[in-house]
Amino acid sequence: MILGFIDYHTLYIIGHIIGTALGVGGAFLGDLIFLASARDGKISATELKFIKLSSLVVWLGLLILVISGVFLFFENEARYLASDKFAAKMFIVAVIFLNGLVFHFFHIKKLEKSVDRFLSELPEVIKYVPLMIASGAISGVSWLFALVLGTFGKVPITFAEFMMAYFLLLGLALGATFLLRKKLIPLKG
Repeated sequence: MILGFIDYHTLYIIGHIIGTALGVGGAFLGDLIFLASARDGKISATELKFIKLSSLVVWLGLLILVISGVFLFFENEARYLASDKFAAKMFIVAVIFLNGLVFHFFHIKKLEKSVDRFLSELPEVIKYVPLMIASGAISGVSWLFALVLGTFGKVPITFAEFMMAYFLLLGLALGATFLLRKKLIPLKG
């Protein structure tokens, strides 16, 4: 017991909720900032700073989520290893992590090179805009799916069914973003 009324399990759950809230909030805020910033066809230094800040919030959320998750896992390893929901969450967290690396090491680097310049004048950036939009869709769907999975108790769904639902939702989000790409980010000079 901590403070006489909070046990360690509750503390880990609180950490998990905080990590998820930061990750989901940072991801959605970052996507909205990017879309709002790119509406005029260029990204200012201030807008890029806010995009980087939201990315930092996502990384902090992911770190807290993983640390609290490790503690939760070691409370009952056998239960988690036998859980299809846990396997689905681990897959999705891996997607979030890999997508975050791509965003941090590729997309932000492209945006840094285009600060205060019209994106339409930068062919090396224009070809990355669809990938940046896809990365945002992957991030949003993955964080949302992780959040929803975390709220479920036991569910009678197999790993394959979780993955089918995830990829269906991801496909719909990617399709919608590509159909709306020119409305989301009009590349004008």
